[in-house]
Amino acid sequence: MNKTLRLSLLTTMLSGVAIISYADNMPLAEEPTITPMNLVGNTTSEPENQAESAPAKLQIESQDFASAWGVSGQVGTLGLGFNVAHALYSDYLNVRFQANFAEYSTNLNANGVSNNANVDFNTYGLLLDYMPWGGVFRFTGGLYYDNRSLSITGNNVDIGGGITGSGTAGVSFAPIAPYFGIGVGSQAASSLDKKGFLFAFDAGVLFQDPTAYSNLTCSSSMAGACASFDQQNSQWVSDAQSAINSYGRFWPVLSLSMGYRF
Repeated sequence: MNKTLRLSLLTTMLSGVAIISYADNMPLAEEPTITPMNLVGNTTSEPENQAESAPAKLQIESQDFASAWGVSGQVGTLGLGFNVAHALYSDYLNVRFQANFAEYSTNLNANGVSNNANVDFNTYGLLLDYMPWGGVFRFTGGLYYDNRSLSITGNNVDIGGGITGSGTAGVSFAPIAPYFGIGVGSQAASSLDKKGFLFAFDAGVLFQDPTAYSNLTCSSSMAGACASFDQQNSQWVSDAQSAINSYGRFWPVLSLSMGYRF
């Protein structure tokens, strides 16, 4: 191989090495990249915004719900009273405190005999109002502290037999009385009964437990009269309790309320 051929072959090999080296060192073409901004702009941002807005909406509803109160005055068969109500579960459940008062006293005069008749009605109720359809119609149940009494007091109380006694005779009630009824009109603000003036009607039954009693003592000085009086006194208590057991276990409750929901 002559000198010229060897020089040509060497030149060709060097050229090939230079081409390979240039190809290895050439930067690769940049591939298009998908940035998080593209995803956020197209699909991701809307669910994120929705996820962020949902708790805010729930918080607003919770705040409105927590401030759902109502105060009203009422008149009914338990006397004059008032209600303080608070929403427990949106449009479906309210808790309500109620108090009623009715006091009346008068003198009974018969044949020159004067005695005092007293009506003392004080009741305090803790009630739940349940609106099954989320509307204004509701069922109500609860318990009352029943502090009521009916009595006659005097020095010449005649309970039969013509012999009088001194002291008090009447009817008292067990301290706890269940209640069940229906009503129209929410006592606390709801989506149907908005904030503002309220009108409500209730009808139900108070399951009472009355007891007849007498602590009268004979006021006669005639011989043998007091023995007859004691017998008449016991008979009156027995007859009164029998009548109560037959007709006095239930007290009808009707009331009309007017107030404000806020």
